[in-house]
Amino acid sequence: MSKTERRECDRFHLPGATLSYRIEKKLFKSSSFSGGYIPVHDISLGGIRFLSQASFNLDAKVTLKIYLPDNGESLVLKGVVVWASDYPGESYDYLIGVRFDPYGDKKNFNSPDSLSKLKELEKQHS
Repeated sequence: MSKTERRECDRFHLPGATLSYRIEKKLFKSSSFSGGYIPVHDISLGGIRFLSQASFNLDAKVTLKIYLPDNGESLVLKGVVVWASDYPGESYDYLIGVRFDPYGDKKNFNSPDSLSKLKELEKQHS
């Protein structure tokens, strides 16, 4: 029985990219990001994998600030944690997978500008 790939978007590496995160809570909104500069494992138009010292709850809503090493810019993207696994070795304990929320002009969507920037990065790093 072969395993079917469900991925709609190809992953690519952004050497030197890091992120910080904010876990969104229903009642108490925080404007600050935490986690320092966490290494990005890889990214696609649909989501991201990153290393972490902290475990994340499945279905947690997160906002990620991704720091791009090429030009010092950052992207802010919202998404949901879809998986987390142990990552033995190195200096991080977990590998976290986040699916990005849809892109568009509606409330709580990711900016179309962010999608354009990701497409540009995909062309450069694929």
